Amino acid sequence: MVHFSLGVRLAWEISRYEATNNRSRFIEIDHIMLGILSLEKILSNLENLPDTELDGFLYEKDKLFSKLVENRINITDFRRKLRLLLPFGEGVPSDGVYHRSPDCKQMFEASAQFAANYLTINHLFM
Repeated sequence: MVHFSLGVRLAWEISRYEATNNRSRFIEIDHIMLGILSLEKILSNLENLPDTELDGFLYEKDKLFSKLVENRINITDFRRKLRLLLPFGEGVPSDGVYHRSPDCKQMFEASAQFAANYLTINHLFM
């Protein structure tokens, strides 16, 4: 069984919000990417986490974000442009529960092959 890092769990939560705003029936890969790229915006909400959990999350986030910055990718611009490219959805799920699309599930499964039972945002972003 694959366990998800705090970064993955938070990005998934943010992606649900992005899917809702986009009136999508599913959480798509692009929503997950937006969730990952939005992690920086929620740092102030995490101040009550235990230090070890927060430190692990910050290490995970900083590792990915530093790679993006090294490649001269402006994270804010990237996030905004990605959001603009998303097609507007057809409506919310009838039961109100957002599930990952088949493509998104496949991405998680493919990423998990490299994760050694612990999936991080770095695995998903590959």
